[in-house]
Amino acid sequence: MISQTKQILPPNLHQLNIIIMDDNSEDTLLEIEQNSDIFPCLQIGGSSYDEGAFNSEDSDDYDKLGTAIGNNTNLKKLSIDNFNNNVTLSTTNEGFYEGIRHNSSITELNLLYIVCDRHRQNSTLTNVALELLGACQEKNILTKLQINTMPLVYTGDVFRFIGGLRGFKKLREFTFVHSRLTDDHLLPMVEAIRGHASLERINLMNNNIGNAGCEALATLRNLTYLDIADNRISNEGMISIANSLSQNNCLGELNINDDYTEGTFDLRVVEDDFCRALCNTSSINDIYSSNHTLESIPSYQKKGAKLVSLLKLNKSTKTRGMLQSRRYYFIIHPILIWNCCLI
Repeated sequence: MISQTKQILPPNLHQLNIIIMDDNSEDTLLEIEQNSDIFPCLQIGGSSYDEGAFNSEDSDDYDKLGTAIGNNTNLKKLSIDNFNNNVTLSTTNEGFYEGIRHNSSITELNLLYIVCDRHRQNSTLTNVALELLGACQEKNILTKLQINTMPLVYTGDVFRFIGGLRGFKKLREFTFVHSRLTDDHLLPMVEAIRGHASLERINLMNNNIGNAGCEALATLRNLTYLDIADNRISNEGMISIANSLSQNNCLGELNINDDYTEGTFDLRVVEDDFCRALCNTSSINDIYSSNHTLESIPSYQKKGAKLVSLLKLNKSTKTRGMLQSRRYYFIIHPILIWNCCLI
């Protein structure tokens, strides 16, 4: 009698809890390990089809990635993107954070959609983001920090974030949007970055910042760009921004709300304050010391002829290279300035 041999099929890898990286993630890991000079970006999460994307549920893969990052000298940007709710990195992946601590080339960090639902708190991913910020402090070379949708709900998280922010002395651009930031969050943040001489651009749109936050931001005199649109700022807060312009010789663009809604400022009311900051006609010295750098308030470009004309005047003189000094500007344009101010 001939015995029948039962065919043994290979087990399903997912049944054995073995996770295979997709081809794009494998390519990303290989490129980073090889220190490719044409591969400057790494994205954890997000779409697996994006260049530089990496996704895996195997902790060992993150250890390998961390080792590769630590030895890489060409990576410039690291992004954590949880838009698709697919970031599996955790605070237990110590090998990954150790690689970040050893890396000396990453200057840009993006933390995106850490909480996809703004009304829920993902404490795990928030801790991942804060752990990552702490690891980046080791080399302290970040020049750009972008955060989108990461509410800081717990007091301890706020303290950890501010501690990290204080250490990034080379930061040039700081974005923290769609995250329900309040004045209680912002005031200590402003104190943390006050001594950052290189910081030029701040974007805080779509938060819950009020007048106290505006007054704090008005004390930062090195900014060339400030976006505070879609917050809870009233006329009082916006006037504090306008009044600070006489002491700010850097700000070129201010992005604010377009339409007046209850509880926010009305630019029609504060227009005179901005005009006075750009061209104070109280005396010749006041004209001389007015702000000659603000060129753009995008939401107001087609409104208020007087303010728009002053913004255009600042832009035209800068474009022609005639603002080599305030004295030269004043000598060339006294009549033009006076006429614009009296429109």
